[in-house]
Amino acid sequence: MGTRMKTIAVAAAVSMLLFGGCGSKDGSGSQSSGSTVSPAKLSSALLTISDMPTGWTEGTGETTTSTESSSDGGSNSFNDVLCPESAAALPDSFTDLGEADSSATSSAWVEFSKSSMGPFLMQGAVSGSGSADKRFDTIKSALEGCKGKTWDDTDKEGVKTTYSLAPVSAPKLGDRSFAYRITGDASMGELTFDLIMGQKGDVLITLISVSLISPFGRESISADEMKQIVDTANRKLAEL
Repeated sequence: MGTRMKTIAVAAAVSMLLFGGCGSKDGSGSQSSGSTVSPAKLSSALLTISDMPTGWTEGTGETTTSTESSSDGGSNSFNDVLCPESAAALPDSFTDLGEADSSATSSAWVEFSKSSMGPFLMQGAVSGSGSADKRFDTIKSALEGCKGKTWDDTDKEGVKTTYSLAPVSAPKLGDRSFAYRITGDASMGELTFDLIMGQKGDVLITLISVSLISPFGRESISADEMKQIVDTANRKLAEL
């Protein structure tokens, strides 16, 4: 698998968990409002190219927003980025976490890049009737379970990547947030995935930055760039 495809594939695996339909059946929770934010309003919380630092362009994917029943759940294809113990503890379908069949979920997604080799930035927003607390806590718990561990993943072409995970500091995002760095060491170089998730009421915002260090150079997001991006995302989330 090529370097760019590897980075996108792993980021896609992350997004499958983040935007699957998990939540509490009764919508209970200390921060969830219990009502779904409209697709148009949710989309307004996403970054645009004018929000990005100099040198970035919009990625191949478009910002998309949809409202649909979450009763179909979602496949849990998180093995590429979670340690086996945490991956095994997650349900096969996010409806197993208790999402009511009638719950509607709105989601939006956008991506940016600096070059075909990265760095990449992906942002997603999701809102579902009372689902934010459960979704936030489930994902945070899964990531926490991988702290201090290393694990291997071998793709279909036989390229082995050794992953590790550690918490990182990040600017505020929403009313509560967490940030983790997943590092993958492989023959093609070192992949770094910084994941920041923030919650405001029933809305979750996630930022995933993907950087690469390879024999061809270092394609990474600077600390100043990341602070500008997160601060802007936090301001737009606060305006919802």
